[in-house]
Amino acid sequence: MADRANCRLIVSNQYTRPEDTIAAYAVCSRTAKLKSQPTHVTMCEDAFFDLMLAQVDHAEILPFFINPVVKALMDHDAENKTELLPTLDAYLESGENLTHTARQLFIHLNTLRYRLKHISDITGIDLKDAETCFKLGASFKVRRYLNHNKLTFTR
Repeated sequence: MADRANCRLIVSNQYTRPEDTIAAYAVCSRTAKLKSQPTHVTMCEDAFFDLMLAQVDHAEILPFFINPVVKALMDHDAENKTELLPTLDAYLESGENLTHTARQLFIHLNTLRYRLKHISDITGIDLKDAETCFKLGASFKVRRYLNHNKLTFTR
């Protein structure tokens, strides 16, 4: 409906107290200003990470929050014409679900396992560690935020 009407809908989180209306409106307003939300219908809860990043006073510091593993995989992919970085990103976005990731990437499950082992071997990261996966997932979100907002990200 929103796409046919050529408009955007921003949906706040549910709240029950009338005094929360002002805060919900503020969150919706800030969400509407995000360039990284290209869809016609945006749920505020889906934009929370980008909302946090938008509050950083100096965007030039954001690249420093990207885990060095992401940068190393970017370099490795460029040098070796591999797809390790998108593989890791898809794996983390799927909640570390192997089957879902393999389907999303249109690769065999064994190919995915090989790539993830290769990523661990060349970077030394443990993809079974929840904190590591969280940090890497956050790094990918920062990277996407920078790209969507056309902010510089070197390397």
